[in-house]
Amino acid sequence: TFKNSYANGTTSMDAPPAILAGIPSLLEDSYMVSQFNINSPQSIGSLLSKEGYNSSFYHGGKNGTMSFDNFISLSGSGSYYGLNEYPKKNDYDGKWGIFDEPYLQYYANELSKKKTPFISTVFTLSSHHPYTVPEKYHSTLPHGSLPIHHSIAYTDYSLRLFFQKAT
Repeated sequence: TFKNSYANGTTSMDAPPAILAGIPSLLEDSYMVSQFNINSPQSIGSLLSKEGYNSSFYHGGKNGTMSFDNFISLSGSGSYYGLNEYPKKNDYDGKWGIFDEPYLQYYANELSKKKTPFISTVFTLSSHHPYTVPEKYHSTLPHGSLPIHHSIAYTDYSLRLFFQKAT
């Protein structure tokens, strides 16, 4: 083991293994689609569960997308909540899953119900290609010079509302 180590990724698919289990993106393919994706690595959730923590991973996307649900299960990172568990199907963005604003409001509500101590992670979608932003924000949020800028402004706005609700 190492006293200090850092893990990163180059794609969204690399995020859960890097952030939750410290698995860096060193392979030619993502860990999630590699031959190692059936392993059961230790994760922050599996380690904290031994200390009485409840852990969860919320994903605004379709269950099964990028094998997130499989990784969460195998790594002991707690309960997985995806599109199947989300109650308001009309918040679907038409591409990936649930728009950030309603999903983060749902997430804040879910966190308020958690028994302490807990650890939870959320993976949102709007800053991913095709950078879908709800129609009502097309003229109110800045567009910037790249297609992603408008969706980043929307994600930033959605996070602002999340933190207002969660605090």
